Amino acid sequence: MLRRSMSRALSTAAKAAPEKPEYPKSFLSHLANQPLNAFNVGVTILTLSLSIQLVNSNNAVKEEQNKNEKLAKYVSRLEDRLKELNIVVLTEDELEKAAEAEALRQVELDLQEKAKTAPKTKSVMV
Repeated sequence: MLRRSMSRALSTAAKAAPEKPEYPKSFLSHLANQPLNAFNVGVTILTLSLSIQLVNSNNAVKEEQNKNEKLAKYVSRLEDRLKELNIVVLTEDELEKAAEAEALRQVELDLQEKAKTAPKTKSVMV
């Protein structure tokens, strides 16, 4: 009787979870477990190529960020120096507005010159 209850308890007990396979630590160790065929070779080459491109683009971005930081520091030093010398530097918007104002002034001067040189005739107002 004891034997039957033991076997029944063991047979109805929850089964142990299967062991999870150990995942590879690197891409190259993963390749060691794969069969050698054209697809796997192609995927490997593509993966390595893309990872190299990703690393290169990340390095290029970091270099540009460092360059931009250096230039920003240099510009801020120049702006500080110009403030010390009481020199006003116009922004792009201010330069555009100044150019528009100058163009309008030039048009007005041209109209005044035209009005001065226009023949003086008597006109009848209706």
